[in-house]
Amino acid sequence: MHYAEIKYFDVANGPGIRVSLFVSGCPHACPGCFNEIAWNYAYGEKYTEEVEEKVLTALSKPEIQGLSLLGGEPLYPANLHALLPFLRKVKERLPKKDIWCYSGYTYEELLSRGGEEKKSSTSSFLTLPSLWMVVL
Repeated sequence: MHYAEIKYFDVANGPGIRVSLFVSGCPHACPGCFNEIAWNYAYGEKYTEEVEEKVLTALSKPEIQGLSLLGGEPLYPANLHALLPFLRKVKERLPKKDIWCYSGYTYEELLSRGGEEKKSSTSSFLTLPSLWMVVL
């Protein structure tokens, strides 16, 4: 997975002060998208373990309310597959932090995804505690 940007002190993408991760890659190509450059799956930087630890460290600060996932499309199957282990770490290490996810998929589209692996990933994501989804 690649990411377009990480904002470590963001007040525009959810309640309170947040860390916002903008993933790369989006199949929707919505007219008027504010982040067209992130449609390309190879745009930006590679998401590595080092980047993940930096995000977790930033999230651990007491003034940070939570994590916002934007894009691109965080719930595109390849991105979701990469994000799930990270999101589990967030909930294990920082259970009081909330997670907001901005997506172009509807809830019904997510539930109807084909293939067991996709359904399993989607189900795991949708059952994370303190998760808020914003469908665009």
